[in-house]
Amino acid sequence: MGKRRRNNILQGIAFLAHHAGRFQYPVAEEEAERIRGALVELPEIVRLQVAGSLRRRRETVKDIDMVTSVADEAGDDARGRIMDFFTKQPSIQAITGKGETKSSVILGSGMAMDLRVVKDSQFPSTLHHFTGSKEHHIALRRRALSMNMTINDYGLFKGKEPNLEPVPCTNESDIYAALGMAYIEPELREDMGEIEAAVHGTLPKLVQQSDLRGMLHVHSTWSDGQNTIREMAEECMARGYQYLGMADHSKAAAYAGGLTEDRLRQQHEEIDRLNEEFAGRLHILKGTECDILKDGVLDYADDVLAELDFVVASIHSNFNLSPAEQTQRMIRAISNPYVDIIGHPTGRILLGRAGYTLDMEAVIDAAIEHGVCIEINAHPSRLDMDWRLVKRARDRGMKIPINSDAHALAGFDVIRYGIGIARKGWLSASDVLNTMETEALLAFFKK
Repeated sequence: MGKRRRNNILQGIAFLAHHAGRFQYPVAEEEAERIRGALVELPEIVRLQVAGSLRRRRETVKDIDMVTSVADEAGDDARGRIMDFFTKQPSIQAITGKGETKSSVILGSGMAMDLRVVKDSQFPSTLHHFTGSKEHHIALRRRALSMNMTINDYGLFKGKEPNLEPVPCTNESDIYAALGMAYIEPELREDMGEIEAAVHGTLPKLVQQSDLRGMLHVHSTWSDGQNTIREMAEECMARGYQYLGMADHSKAAAYAGGLTEDRLRQQHEEIDRLNEEFAGRLHILKGTECDILKDGVLDYADDVLAELDFVVASIHSNFNLSPAEQTQRMIRAISNPYVDIIGHPTGRILLGRAGYTLDMEAVIDAAIEHGVCIEINAHPSRLDMDWRLVKRARDRGMKIPINSDAHALAGFDVIRYGIGIARKGWLSASDVLNTMETEALLAFFKK
């Protein structure tokens, strides 16, 4: 066995060890919803909310936290009935702890879950505390102390122990308001400047799924998709979108049915016919997900790319180049005047592979210089660009598309995971490329 193979194996073992016990967001979401849907029917419960990293919409989740409340005057028997009901749920594999205020279980997926039951007057503070993050709370506690206040999972108080005077709060907004701050959405609670922005009133109004006007980076049966362009278009119209950006694979992706130049032009003829039929209801954009070859040259020549409405350029091969080589490869592709969007920029598969190594700050800088966008690939196994980098790109003024990379009709559903990452990256509707109206988008690509 050669040195390079040994190193690859060791890196793979280290990657698996680092991510052990973590789950992709949809797995945690499904487990939490199953329990929440059962608990919410109990008459003893006043309020119920998922907390933790799931509420903050982190890309992977280690465990599930859920907070529920009972009436302040309720007795221990009400808590007991909730805990009995919770620990008897069929999706629970093992009970690791059971009490009146907290029970801990292992779910069938192997994920741990804690349920906390508090008085309803305590619910806002307990929910806030167990939503996290730890870093956000540290920064928030510093602000509270500077105002001679104390904040913990039991409440917000004036003064310091032992002379604490409770500050009444009916929800999390009241907590922030008492600290002289605007409400901070859960997705932003990562100590990335949100405290200062909330104090100065500069928090963004975060993008919502309803802000999107269309889908870009979508595949069809012309390459490795499961549905025809017509079927994808009809699904877009049913969901209220104005446009559909087709981006089937280029010829280098032969394993995915990549299109030769002749087949690409045949696809354009079909798109022209459909655009005539759907005029006034939906506009289909002619695009490609064009492979970035090893040297950074694109898989289609410039004269072919010039025929397209937009170009998504992606790396699908040669992941083992050095960081410097991979960075220069990406920057060379970005410098091509026909490239509009970089697809899944690091190639990572969450909990599966780390992706190729490159200097993403340099890549973002190059993209800004050349007017190129970098997508948030909304597939829950990718969520690439990473939300930390999304904020950096947004701060530099980049328009960032949220792309489903859909290969089937159901693939449109993953867009909500991309919305979560966009929100974590501080994006408002005006920061997102595909919130543009059709004509504005076409003009953006043409420019």
